[in-house]
Amino acid sequence: MKLRSLVRHMSVYGVSDAVNRATGFFLIPLYTRVLPKEDYGSLALLYSVLAFAGVLYTWGISGAFLRDFTPAEEGERREVFSTTLGFLGGCGLLLSGAIWAFRGRIGALLGVGKGLVGLGASILFLDSLTLPFLLSLRARGRSGIYLGLTGVRFSSSLAGNLLLVGFMKRGLQGVFEANLAASGLVLLCSFPFGLPYIRPKLVLWRLKGLLSFGLPYVPTILADRVIFLSDRALLKLLAGLKVLAVYNVGYRLGMVVLFYVRALEAAWVPFFLSTFREREAPELYSRVFLYYVAAGGFLWLCISLGAHLVLPWYAPGYEDASSVVPVVASAYLVYGLYVQFLVGVYTERRTRLLPPIVGASAGLNLGLNFLLIPRIGMIGAAWATLAAYSAMALTLFLRARKLYPVPYDFLRVGGLASAAGGTFLLASLLPSVLRWGVVLVGYPVLAFGLIRLSSRDKKPLLRK
Repeated sequence: MKLRSLVRHMSVYGVSDAVNRATGFFLIPLYTRVLPKEDYGSLALLYSVLAFAGVLYTWGISGAFLRDFTPAEEGERREVFSTTLGFLGGCGLLLSGAIWAFRGRIGALLGVGKGLVGLGASILFLDSLTLPFLLSLRARGRSGIYLGLTGVRFSSSLAGNLLLVGFMKRGLQGVFEANLAASGLVLLCSFPFGLPYIRPKLVLWRLKGLLSFGLPYVPTILADRVIFLSDRALLKLLAGLKVLAVYNVGYRLGMVVLFYVRALEAAWVPFFLSTFREREAPELYSRVFLYYVAAGGFLWLCISLGAHLVLPWYAPGYEDASSVVPVVASAYLVYGLYVQFLVGVYTERRTRLLPPIVGASAGLNLGLNFLLIPRIGMIGAAWATLAAYSAMALTLFLRARKLYPVPYDFLRVGGLASAAGGTFLLASLLPSVLRWGVVLVGYPVLAFGLIRLSSRDKKPLLRK
């Protein structure tokens, strides 16, 4: 059953991504207790800069790799893998070398020591080398091994941070040293699983095909990173590192929704690339869309209403962060809609549509950050993020709906969104015991009813 296969891979990739991101999530209690707020604010900014710089190490090649590697025969897979690994390794070496050469100036610009800049460049290089190995596991459906490698990263990073930051008190230096060790260990452990595909050659026509698909996506990814980075940079500039530190804690809690979205994204691209030519595929994608909103609404409710209960023991002194959690969680749920609207863009090779869409949304995000942060502080940054992702999703849908028409059931999707919003408002007014009764019972009953109504004329699809 295709739908069950998607759910199974989503579950594994969801756990994998959750474990990856849970490293930072679990380390927040350590960082907020050991690091001064100014240092934790600097760490949040540095992580955002690394996310931005990482785009230049991968060149948008992930989607291109999956598209060429997934349906290929073994000989062609070796060409795709070796070409990707050689290209990313060469580019990564040049970029990291340049960063090391100018690490003093870069550190002065960011307000951190040059040692942290050098460590960051090394982490980016190792992660770029690991990427083809992880992508090949996804393409081959080896989700169990993928999950195991994720566990290696999680356990090694957690142990390294506890040792270097918690016990040895090495501060930000220890954070980056622990992450460097974790990246090196994951590369070492993933190497055997890609070894059969490694050949000492770089096929130029393959590289041209990979880049022709991937390069148009680079401005898109960069613009998306602007959305992710600009609020941190502008909060530091307009509100200070302490406010940035509080915002980052709330943002991290809201990003729990991103575990769910990344799970969808990791399983979704190989899934629709392998099924889009089938007759029933559009109806199947519509059903996935409906299920995504239903489950996402429940997750959003739990995170939004639970934040103020968690923060006093999770991050003492950062309780004000609860105000941004519902908005950030909403932003990433909307980002998940954008991910699902990518079907036509990928299948019709129309990635050139994406840069202006995401670029305009990034411009909107920057403008709103400048407008809102001085007036309403960190909550303004959260609303700017939600507005940007909403603009991305809506514009992509309007541009791509003719490329690959999918009969999305927006009436019931709107009903699910209204049910989640209404449950949130009602629960906010009730005592704690009744509140969670409404969330855990009331919303699921409403969501199940709406889904059942939509499935009455689609029962054959559920048996596929």
